[in-house]
Amino acid sequence: MEEEQEEWESELAENLRILHETRGGNAACLIIDGTKARQCHNKVLISGGGRVENLRETEIYNVLDSSSRKGPLNRSKREDHASVTLPNGDVALFGGYDNKKTLSSCEVFNVKKATFSFVGNMNGPRERFAAVLLCHGVVLLIGGGDGHGISNSCEFYDPITTRCSLSKAEMNGQRMEHAAALLHDGRVLVCGGWRNGINNLLKTTEIYDPSTDSFSDGPSMIKARCYHTATTLVDGRVIVCGGENTVVSNSTEIYDPTTNSFTSGPTMVVARIHHFSALLRDGRVLIGGGYVSGYGNSKSTEIYDPDTNSFTRGVDLLTQRYRASAALF
Repeated sequence: MEEEQEEWESELAENLRILHETRGGNAACLIIDGTKARQCHNKVLISGGGRVENLRETEIYNVLDSSSRKGPLNRSKREDHASVTLPNGDVALFGGYDNKKTLSSCEVFNVKKATFSFVGNMNGPRERFAAVLLCHGVVLLIGGGDGHGISNSCEFYDPITTRCSLSKAEMNGQRMEHAAALLHDGRVLVCGGWRNGINNLLKTTEIYDPSTDSFSDGPSMIKARCYHTATTLVDGRVIVCGGENTVVSNSTEIYDPTTNSFTSGPTMVVARIHHFSALLRDGRVLIGGGYVSGYGNSKSTEIYDPDTNSFTRGVDLLTQRYRASAALF
């Protein structure tokens, strides 16, 4: 125990030194969560997705030098899955589809060892759902499809026990291909998606409150969307990007929790669906992959800068990916 404490204190001291020397948002930064400290290096793990078939390949996007390189293999081929950065800095992958069936399996990427390992399964298979790390360190898995129909159920993944348990909360309606984002007050915004067929796109939203483990209706988006992303910005607003309404869209809109309403946002560089997004440590947002209107499956990226409220082109991925997932570590 004393050796572990000394090792922790040594690591913390080194991280504090790095933090003290840091200049600007692109350098490594320190995250302090309760009694734990970890160093975040501004890298994004991009996992799975599809081309002709689902991928086990991952790649790592390094924000520091705007480059992408090959990463370790997932244990399973996955698309339409979800990935979440856990409190200890590791990345968990949940569910999805593997060319043959909807998955209930979960695996975790160990950042220090750069390896994946299976952990406990979800209570049932899920694909095209949303996942958010709640403030108390448990992951909320929301809705999606089970291979037979669309769900309004939720469950929790506990990274300490590596087990999933069903929530008593159910969304007010079934959703799949929706997006979700953690608000600064600990609640979760769930937006868009579809139910009862792809022609029934939703612009409705719901708000999950962890203090009551329940959902309530939220404000409507400006446009009905599915296959989109929702990312919480540093100032607490949420930017909703792309997706499909009547056509593949390059439009965005921004949710402001102080007014509980949506306003139109800037136009993306290209129209995308089935793309991924990740909030970077400097407050910008990485958008990448997906199906790009006029080009097909894409390896392009773009970056949203809230200071200028605009998108610019980013470095290409190594591989065309759609229905992939991304998480900062």
